[in-house]
Amino acid sequence: MTNRRDFLQSEDEEKTLSAPTMVRSRGQLGSAYAPGAFFTFEGGLGACISVPDLSATVDDAPIQPATKAQIVLRLQEIWQSWFARAYAVGTDERQIDPRQCLDEPLLRGSSVVPMGADRLAFLSPLRMGYAPAPLTFVCNKCRLFRRFESAHELAANVRQLRNTQCAAPDTNGPCQWRQVDVIFVHWSGEWMPVTPGRWEWDDRNNALRLNGEDCKVCGGRSFKLNTDSPRIGQWHFYCANPTCGHKGSNEWRQNDPFTTEIFRDRASTRVGERRMEAISYRASSAYYAQSEQFVLFPESEHQLLMMLEPQRQADLAAFIGTQFRFGGEELTADDMKSALLAAGQESEWQSYENWSSMLNMARKGGMRKFRRWQKASLRSL
Repeated sequence: MTNRRDFLQSEDEEKTLSAPTMVRSRGQLGSAYAPGAFFTFEGGLGACISVPDLSATVDDAPIQPATKAQIVLRLQEIWQSWFARAYAVGTDERQIDPRQCLDEPLLRGSSVVPMGADRLAFLSPLRMGYAPAPLTFVCNKCRLFRRFESAHELAANVRQLRNTQCAAPDTNGPCQWRQVDVIFVHWSGEWMPVTPGRWEWDDRNNALRLNGEDCKVCGGRSFKLNTDSPRIGQWHFYCANPTCGHKGSNEWRQNDPFTTEIFRDRASTRVGERRMEAISYRASSAYYAQSEQFVLFPESEHQLLMMLEPQRQADLAAFIGTQFRFGGEELTADDMKSALLAAGQESEWQSYENWSSMLNMARKGGMRKFRRWQKASLRSL
């Protein structure tokens, strides 16, 4: 594990380095530092991505079975609702693939197959691991770009990276590297570091291909990254060959490889759905931690929780109707009179009888007779 200073240290110093740590609350570890979240250490020393803790000790959450069941029910509801809303936007001309809506382990064809509690782990967020990401670097002076696939590859090439001669004018020394703090994200949840190439579907080989990793003019595979514009979307790569300098496009674009593989030979007609967005890894749109609140039932009422299961909707409706008198039969006049008199509201019942008599008089005798009766009633008051 390295921070921004680590890959500039000498070989002897590298042997004594240890991964830096931070102390965070359990709430922060469960949200801002949950697996998949990007963050930096204090002082902005290197961009990293949170990963699950891989220690032998498992931090099982002390949750009762009834609470676990409630969490699973809520997850199943979210999966079903999310899929129904996403899948419904498809049309005959623009069909939606179920894999665009949910992860494949939750699908069987175009139907949702929710996971049960036996396939889920309930953990307490006490520790979180991390890895440096994105592993992309650019020289502050000459704009030379380097990308690595893993931290292991970076460690194996750190000496070469450190000794790369800077090609900037009036510079006599190695490149001054900084981590590229921009990534590409897709609404499906996928992300990837910046790269000169663009993901497309290769019909000839029937496979994904990162097209554009070599210069179309000279065939070189070394690029520079121009980050002068304050707008990330206007950054661009160009050939690092001093006799070439070819720039492929004025637009910095990338396609989601997962979505591209779903569409395959139809990828060229579904460009909008494949397009990724270039953002700073600090931006909130790169990651959303989901949270939920739950009602903890006492043990004496655990049977109520079972009514939340999808197959017991009728029981739940009947319980709510009985509890709050929804959907029951209409009360008769005798029922209302008994209830009001029992509650000491005799005046309310008398008021009801007067209005009821007035209504009946208006229906039977006509409005003229009703008005004469109304005036007589007022005089008597």
